Amino acid sequence: MRTASVVVVPSIVPDCCPTVVLEAMATGRPVITAASGGIVDLVEDGETGTLVTPGDAESLAAALSSVVTDHTVAEAVGRRALERVRLFTASAVVGRIESLYEQLIAGVPPGT
Repeated sequence: MRTASVVVVPSIVPDCCPTVVLEAMATGRPVITAASGGIVDLVEDGETGTLVTPGDAESLAAALSSVVTDHTVAEAVGRRALERVRLFTASAVVGRIESLYEQLIAGVPPGT
């Protein structure tokens, strides 16, 4: 994956947290992926990757073409992906989960 120019995940299965997307982001690669399941929470469309409609081969091809023809944009997207993936490390997620539990135990509705 480290030698790839881009990682394509055209999955139509709504996986809640596809590891391959996180792995691609962790190697600083732009990701082109179907907007399904938890992928939409991981990838910021146009910023850290490209989201396409699941099963839409034409959109997938267009997104892939734009990434492979503009290396400057692809590198910038990959750098932003590398920064974003840090939000999904165990050390980052555990603190947020613990905070949520503390709120719930205290009777405070989430998000307030």
